[in-house]
Amino acid sequence: IVIVNDGSTDSSAEIAERIADRDERVILLNQDNQGVSAARNNGIEYCIEANVKYIAFLDADDMWAKDFYTTDLMQQMVVEQYDAYHFTWYTANESMTRGRKFVSERNVVYPAKNARFGSPFCSYLYRAELFCQHQIRFPVGIRAQEDETFRYIFMTLAVDVKAVDIPIFAYRSNNSSVCHTKFDATSRYFQDVIPAWKWAVSELKRLSATTGSVQQADMDGCLTMCKTFLSEYIEVAAQQGISVKSIKSQLESSEYTKLYENNSVWIDEFSMKRWNRFQNETLQFWVKCRTKGIVLNLLKRARNLPFVQKNRYPINHLQNIF
Repeated sequence: IVIVNDGSTDSSAEIAERIADRDERVILLNQDNQGVSAARNNGIEYCIEANVKYIAFLDADDMWAKDFYTTDLMQQMVVEQYDAYHFTWYTANESMTRGRKFVSERNVVYPAKNARFGSPFCSYLYRAELFCQHQIRFPVGIRAQEDETFRYIFMTLAVDVKAVDIPIFAYRSNNSSVCHTKFDATSRYFQDVIPAWKWAVSELKRLSATTGSVQQADMDGCLTMCKTFLSEYIEVAAQQGISVKSIKSQLESSEYTKLYENNSVWIDEFSMKRWNRFQNETLQFWVKCRTKGIVLNLLKRARNLPFVQKNRYPINHLQNIF
C-alpha cells in the first residue's frame, strides 16, 4: 500500500507514518501540496520502480473492502494478465454505515474501449506495464475530470478487461469533498472540466505517433466530450442563476465553443437537445433550469434526513464488508 501525503496540514501524515512503521507493506511518500494528479503520479512512479504488476487507486475519503486483494486473486491475475480488472463497488453515506451495491458481471471479458465510461475509475485494477510502456499519467493542475480522462486514455490503449464480482471499494458521499462543495460553473467548466478533455486529445495525439491503438475516432471521442460539457455548462450555470447574457458571452468568447460548436456529433441525444433548446428557446430553457436548481438545492438539504438516507443507501451492514 502506497500512501501519498500531498502536503496535508492535519495529523494524517503522522497517522500514516505510525502505520508504516508497524507494517513494512505500507509505504509513505511525502510531497509538497501539488494536487491529486501529482500525488497519483508520484505513487505510479514508485510502483513502476517496485515492479508491481497491477495498480489500484483510492481517494483519501473512500475505503477499500476488507481483503479484496487476496493471494488467490493476485495469482490469478498474474496468470491471466488482462490489461484491467473491473470489480463490484458501493456508494455509501458519509458515516460509511449504509450503502448501495453496484455489481460487476462475473468472469466476463470484454474490449477495454467499452470501459472508457461508466463505473468510477477506482473500481478497476490497472496493469502497471501499460503505465511504463506508454507513459500514462494524470494531468497535473486540473482539478476535475482528471480521473475520467486518465481512464479514457488507459482503456484506449488497453486490449481487454475482465469483470470480477468481488467488492473492491466504497465511494463515500462526502459533503465537503471537491465534487460536492459549491462551485462557480464558469470557472469549473472552462478552467478544469473542458481543458481536461482537451488535454486528453493532446495526449492521444502524442500516443498515436508511437502506437497503432489510437485512432482518429478515439480523439474525436474526447472532442465530443468537450462539446457535451459545453452543453452541460449551460444548464448548470442557469441552475446557479448566472444570467443568459453572461452565459452567452462566455460561450461566444470561449475558444472551446469555436472549436466544437460546428461538430455535428453528440455523445447523446439529451446533450444535443439541451444545446439546441438554449439556442432556440433561450429564456424558457433558462427559467426551467433555474427552477430545477432551486428544487435541487432544497433536496440537497433534505438528503441527510433518516428516511432519505435509508432510500438512497438500502444496505445497512457495510461494517461487515469494509
